[in-house]
Amino acid sequence: MTSVHITLCPRWTDNTVSSVAVRIDTDLTAKSGEPLFRIQSQSYDKPFLEREEDFRASDFDGTIPLETAEQQEGAITYRIFLPTREGQGPVRIAYRVKVVPAGRNPVLDFGAEEGGADGSGMTFLPAFFTEGEIDCRLTWDLSEMPAGSVGAWSFGEGDVRRRGDDKTFSDTFYACGLLDSVRVGNFRYWWFSNDALLSTAADAGRIFREEARFFGDAGEPYAIFARHVPFPVKAGGTAQTRSYLFLYRDLTEIGSYLKFLFAHEMVHNWVSLPDEPYGTCTWYVEGMAEYYSTVLPYRMGIVTPEELVAELNSRAADYYENPKIGAPNLTCGENFLADLEMSKVPYGRGFFYLTSADAAIRRATSGERCLDDVMRALLGKTVGDGNEAWIAEYGLYVGADTARREYEFLRDGGICEPSADCFPGIGVRRREGVVRGKGELCPAWEFFAE
Repeated sequence: MTSVHITLCPRWTDNTVSSVAVRIDTDLTAKSGEPLFRIQSQSYDKPFLEREEDFRASDFDGTIPLETAEQQEGAITYRIFLPTREGQGPVRIAYRVKVVPAGRNPVLDFGAEEGGADGSGMTFLPAFFTEGEIDCRLTWDLSEMPAGSVGAWSFGEGDVRRRGDDKTFSDTFYACGLLDSVRVGNFRYWWFSNDALLSTAADAGRIFREEARFFGDAGEPYAIFARHVPFPVKAGGTAQTRSYLFLYRDLTEIGSYLKFLFAHEMVHNWVSLPDEPYGTCTWYVEGMAEYYSTVLPYRMGIVTPEELVAELNSRAADYYENPKIGAPNLTCGENFLADLEMSKVPYGRGFFYLTSADAAIRRATSGERCLDDVMRALLGKTVGDGNEAWIAEYGLYVGADTARREYEFLRDGGICEPSADCFPGIGVRRREGVVRGKGELCPAWEFFAE
């Protein structure tokens, strides 16, 4: 098993983190002309952080000269580093990155705010070319930070060691500085200097506990990180491995929305299907997160019927009055982030289609089965065609021809009508909507407490 030990040494300047020195010890041996590591030089709209000190690789013989090559995979550009001589002994890598002010969604940057810095490893850490499991260790050197500083990772604080893979360090979140936290069991919630966040911690912890029980979680750590930003923003964020980082400006504007937001992002820990190329199965990945982020909190009594109805109607308006509602799945994926309205479509399309699929399963089985049964049958499926997997499992209840016809309809941009069968005591009815930005009338639906 390959061993990779990363030490992060943040530097404190003007009440925040201005830079981070990265030291990496591995048991890898360099091979001339063969890829050693890579960085995501551009992750969607986020570049790798500017370096105060560039990459320096070394082994027992001293400096290892490196050549680079570029590789494009969808919306991510990789820079690959290749040694130009044979190695002698284990490879060490060192560099220092500048930390810029924390930015907007998606949270793939590592950015500074008052009290410290937080963000994803995608834009300041490398990934190594190695197969199989990696013995991953993360250590914080806080010698250049003020007293009381903490270093936290998605998997814990301080010195953390765990088994992972080549994306364990890059596809997770980090925070360092004067952090506050709530810790209950294997759940962690981290933020900088805002007592108001305590009021959201209890809800977040309960949602995770209940969802973990429902999905049969193995007891792995889970962390939420909060980032305060000075610019207008709707609370939202990005999910990565066993963690979520959300942005907020003013918690008083959020209300019960945060319960649904946390519930959505946590679902991603368990429910997924292969979505390559991006957009082909996003309707399921995001639709299931939307579905269980409403169904489960309502079942658990975490949200009231009034809170649920308000959230459902907000989502319904967002989907049915969207001017890009008819965009095919793949087109939505190709325009992710470039077209805000089109980026929203898979969420609503998947959600409202799944409510109707749940109703169809209940009808076909006289109420003995529901969408839960299909979801559970698909848990853990990480290879193959995600859409074909859905058709096969859903088709067991409604018939293969029906399942395929419905999938092709939504794939090509068909408008999915909702059902409220999964929400006891809640009804849904058709209404007249208005297409955003166009003023044209369109069919829409609204939910109500019965």
